[in-house]
Amino acid sequence: MSIVERSAAIGAVCSALLAAASLCKFAIQLHPLSQGIVELFVADSDSDNPLVDTVVRCGLVAGSLSVAVGCPRFSVLCALLGAVLSMTVSVIFPCVANLRLRRRQLGAAETALNYAIPLGGVVCSVLSVQMTLQEL
Repeated sequence: MSIVERSAAIGAVCSALLAAASLCKFAIQLHPLSQGIVELFVADSDSDNPLVDTVVRCGLVAGSLSVAVGCPRFSVLCALLGAVLSMTVSVIFPCVANLRLRRRQLGAAETALNYAIPLGGVVCSVLSVQMTLQEL
């Protein structure tokens, strides 16, 4: 096998793994959302029915697909949502929650760090949004 053939094979395997990871991630994120919708909008007697859960999941997938197909710049929309929400959930919120819950128990260095990290998250989020909007 030549280097080019190996590279193509490795590229195909990596592409297949990325596609599988995306599909699995979508299903993992869809499960709690579908359960929440079932609990909110479906009567208690029907909430244990697997058919109801399946219909709700199929509706969510169809809705996601229609948005992805119908929105001409879906990748930009995803990038904007990711820039704002990802930074908020993974960087800003944990530090702010730590400050609110343990303010009196934190030392000066920990408090300063818990203010600096969210500030850096806000800066990164703003820069990400700006760079994404520049692509338009």
